[in-house]
Amino acid sequence: MTYNELLIEYNKLLTNYSDALAEYETLLESYNGLTVTYDTLNSTYNSLLNEYNALQSNYNSLNSTYNSLQATYDSLLSTYYSLEANFNSLNQTCTTLENEINNLRQKTDASKIEIINTRNLTYLFVGTTIALIILIIYIKKKKPEPYVVIRKETVAVKPTENS
Repeated sequence: MTYNELLIEYNKLLTNYSDALAEYETLLESYNGLTVTYDTLNSTYNSLLNEYNALQSNYNSLNSTYNSLQATYDSLLSTYYSLEANFNSLNQTCTTLENEINNLRQKTDASKIEIINTRNLTYLFVGTTIALIILIIYIKKKKPEPYVVIRKETVAVKPTENS
């Protein structure tokens, strides 16, 4: 190879080198820009990951609280239904007892009327008895009447001849 050929070859290589160097510098600038973007995105990712982990922890805590409150709610609901059943039973018992009280009041009222009637009848009998005693005392104190003595004699009839 001659000098001119080498020079042409050199100029081609120099042009290729210059093009490659320009492309390298462009790529290096792109790389540096992408590195900055990567670092920014990585920082944002780490920040979002920390926020996600905090939110996940908060969610787990709230979910645990929810499950606890749900269990408490279920227990209270069960207690409510039990108390409602007890209330209905007691209400029915109360109604039954009120009916019994009303029946007993009616019987008591009837008994009071009977007692009043019996007391009035007793007063009537006592008054009648006192009146009879007073009548007997009056009769006893009255002047006695003379005795009439009647004798009984046997009368014999003579038999007749025809009989």
